[in-house]
Amino acid sequence: MDNNNFNLVKQMHEKFKLDNPGNPQPLSHEEAMFRCKAMYEELMEYIDTTFIIDLEKENQIFDVWIRDVAFKVGYNLEDQFDALLDLAVFTMGTAERQGFNWNEGFNRVMQANIQKELAGSDENSKRGFKRDLVKPKGWIAPILTDLVQPIKGIIVLDGPDGCGKTTLAEKFQELYGAQILHLTWSPELENRMSDYMIGNIEEAIELSKTKLVIIDRCWMSEICYSEAFRNGTNWPLLHETCDRMLLNNNAYNVICMPNDPRRGIERFNKLKTERDEMYDSIDNVFDYYYAIYWGTQKGIVDNSFKSEYANMIINSGGLVRRNDFISYDFEMDGSDLKQYCASILREIQ
Repeated sequence: MDNNNFNLVKQMHEKFKLDNPGNPQPLSHEEAMFRCKAMYEELMEYIDTTFIIDLEKENQIFDVWIRDVAFKVGYNLEDQFDALLDLAVFTMGTAERQGFNWNEGFNRVMQANIQKELAGSDENSKRGFKRDLVKPKGWIAPILTDLVQPIKGIIVLDGPDGCGKTTLAEKFQELYGAQILHLTWSPELENRMSDYMIGNIEEAIELSKTKLVIIDRCWMSEICYSEAFRNGTNWPLLHETCDRMLLNNNAYNVICMPNDPRRGIERFNKLKTERDEMYDSIDNVFDYYYAIYWGTQKGIVDNSFKSEYANMIINSGGLVRRNDFISYDFEMDGSDLKQYCASILREIQ
């Protein structure tokens, strides 16, 4: 491996206290078996993607075979090192021949591996070795889809002003080359809001055939902001039409808002001093978004929300007890945000 790749592995070993003592040495019998088995499994996984084999049977054959092989005491470290180098050359050479972006793929795999945990005991490892790394609850596998084929699909970001929609959209653009469609509102647009919104969704559907599309605001904003500032929507059937169009094209809905609305309102009040286009206050807008999210996702509407409005939303437009609305909290740090984007893509691929 090149120096950067090798150092990433070394850093992972140091984190889990698996680093070497600083000079070439043989492995213990136990660890030699573990590492040979792991390399064999990865090779067989590659073979399984290429040829028709019984992967489980092949791995079982190796398990039986390796137990009957005598351990060679005092083996030649130079020969062993040479074999590992040749193995790495053939591995990277195969990736290069297939046109894979090795460095980026390796970085993503290592970022995911660093989130694993040390088994700590033989029983906690599927390979039966205490120094194995295991996947903790909530672990997210690396996304490699965009490195071998374009990521396609639609993600709809909605929520009150200042709650992270643009930040999240730009992160998808940075990581996966997503195209952002930003929907807005103006008095002039109000007269043709239905055509405007449906037209943008139709464009997103067409674009999503070849790429990832992020819709920044959609029908949810139209009904929430119209209720808060314009005496209700002028387009009562619009949200049903838009939601149905998006559902039929496997769009994924993310409501950008913190778990505690007070934090969102505080952030909005700070941001509005920097942005002329923002409203003076949106406290009541949060009520409507929370009504949609908690009502459809959890079936919960309590006295702190706009209960009458929430019931209207829940019982119309096919929104009854939907489970495809999730929330994004703008207080995530950069590393969490990258993992979050990866978890969303897992859902739409």
